[in-house]
Amino acid sequence: MPSYNKLVRDLIPDRIRAKGERPLTYELTKSEMGSQLVLKLAEEAREIQEALLSRDPSKLIQELGDHREVFITLKSYLKLSELPVVTESEDMSYDSLVLADRLIAWSGVISVRNREAAAVVLSTIARYFNRLCGALCIAPEEVEAARLEKRETHGGFDKRIFLQGVA
Repeated sequence: MPSYNKLVRDLIPDRIRAKGERPLTYELTKSEMGSQLVLKLAEEAREIQEALLSRDPSKLIQELGDHREVFITLKSYLKLSELPVVTESEDMSYDSLVLADRLIAWSGVISVRNREAAAVVLSTIARYFNRLCGALCIAPEEVEAARLEKRETHGGFDKRIFLQGVA
């Protein structure tokens, strides 16, 4: 039995059942959801880096869209309508791999227990994300289209589904 142990999009269990398999899932509590969103954001940042290394533009846009979906969900979870403006205290490199590394690093330091600190970190992540898209000449509209398309086919994270494995 494959083991996943991670937050998945709302329609993933249905897609697994459509293959004739049985997903083993449970609904995360609201407090579990926060920590799982942080883990998912870091996972998506690593997948952006992998897509950069693969040099596959369509995969990269897809991964940027996935990261954006988790980012929006986490921002909503924290009830943050606006993010603070954070001055650039470090080099905002235009090297895409450096920017992806920083996305990974910053994604791993979010504390959902401290809303104000999380807002500052999310603001920093947004800056790196936007800088990365700019460095790659990827329009925000392309990322948003990929995000919405995936949300349509795979769902969002509204149901707080944790996939333990598939039987």
